[in-house]
Amino acid sequence: NAIILKQHEMRHRGEKPHKCAFCEYRAVTRQEVARHSKRNHVSKPTNIGKPRRNDSKSTKQALHKCRYCEYKTPRKDCLKIHEMRHRGQKPHQCKYC
Repeated sequence: NAIILKQHEMRHRGEKPHKCAFCEYRAVTRQEVARHSKRNHVSKPTNIGKPRRNDSKSTKQALHKCRYCEYKTPRKDCLKIHEMRHRGQKPHQCKYC
């Protein structure tokens, strides 16, 4: 999708706007910094700042199935993008690759 393309292009340009609170590590996404911090600076996992997940609701969601392989997802938009890959379609292309 467009967000992933933007992040991909940021990597080409060397842009890393998100910084670790404990060291000089920088990354393209907050998730990368969080993963780094958890691996390198935090001794125990924490759920601070993470939304709670309602497991009973998520397991009841309808799964959309790919017509080309065994891929399944609860999100129709993700299935659409997934199936485009099977057909060789690339709606978002990197200008650096």
